[in-house]
Amino acid sequence: CVKKNGVLILVAQCKEGAGSKRFWDDMGIYYSSEEVKHDLLKNFFIGRHKTYYLLKAKEKLRMLLVSEFDEATTHRFAFEKSENPQKALDTAFEMLGRDAKVLVSPWGSTTLAKKI
Repeated sequence: CVKKNGVLILVAQCKEGAGSKRFWDDMGIYYSSEEVKHDLLKNFFIGRHKTYYLLKAKEKLRMLLVSEFDEATTHRFAFEKSENPQKALDTAFEMLGRDAKVLVSPWGSTTLAKKI
């Protein structure tokens, strides 16, 4: 539900890392959703769709991550690092203006948003 050119802020501890080895590897070799789509259509792998959707989101909006990840890991997964939630919000408001709408989803990984 994030508008094009909007900002997505993900606050996640990530203490167990970023997911599977395949996801880690894929995020290091693909730079666009079209590249992933091309390969998926030739040879589908379970899990590669996450790479596709993450890169697709990156192409439409800016994504900020507040986590324990270092700068290099954060960039590998198509995010920009923010030190804390407040700094991430400040960055988003600087980009979009103080009147920008904000949606907070405390259980984002298990929530399916619906535009009304």
